[in-house]
Parts: sequence; C-alpha cells; structure tokens
Amino acid sequence: MAGPKSSPRPVVITDRGEPPPDSRRRREYVRYHVELGVTLDSAHNFYGGSTLNLSAGGLFVATPIVQPVGTRFDVAIHLRTSRRPIKGTGEVRWLRAVAQGEDSPAGMGIRFLDIEPGGQAAIAAFLESRPPLPEQE
Repeated sequence: MAGPKSSPRPVVITDRGEPPPDSRRRREYVRYHVELGVTLDSAHNFYGGSTLNLSAGGLFVATPIVQPVGTRFDVAIHLRTSRRPIKGTGEVRWLRAVAQGEDSPAGMGIRFLDIEPGGQAAIAAFLESRPPLPEQE
C-alpha cells in the first residue's frame, strides 16, 4: 500500500476565493494519475464523473459543478480490477471552481473518511503498478 510521502500540497482556490488553511502542509499520501468512473451521492446531490488522480487518502473528481468544502458524499470508485465498485464516504477538502487549463480542470478534492472492508487493499493493489504523479512545488 502507498504510504505517507512528503511533498507540498498545491495551492488551490476554495469557494471563498482563498487558499485552504492547510495548503502549506505536505501531502500525506502519494497520488497517482488515473481516469476512473466515480459516483458521489449526498442527501441533495448525485454526481457521476471521473477521477483524475487517486491516492490511499482520497481522490480528485473533475466536475464543473462543485460543492462547498465540508460536504460529505457516499463514494463509489469503479476500479477496472474489481467486479464491483469500492464504496466509502468522503468529504470535500478543497475546490478548483474554475478550470485552470487542460491539465487543471474544475473539480473537488475529496478525502476518504471511511472505506468498506477490503477497499483500501483493493485501491493499493490497483495503484501498485502505476507510477506516482511527480511532486508539485
């Protein structure tokens, strides 16, 4: 399983137009570029979209419709190596409300709060053969 790694967190703009308070902290998990189907479901919203990166701690969902930091979702990640989606809960930790180029689309950074039994192992096995994303300054 991918363990903690020290690299700076990118500064992004929240829905309040300012960097998140923890943007200067280092990333806790190594991120991997993946494009996977994902669904997010809350009491008031349902999203079907794709991830642009995934780690043991969370994922980035590319979507032009973002929800406020702190919004919680039921998450289902559709790994190509699993017959059924990996399910859990996640919380919006940061936003990119406006696309900042082709490599930086609008979307939400979601931290996993809980993953079903065996889910973390399935994610780790899926990511094991992929190269990590380069560290960002």
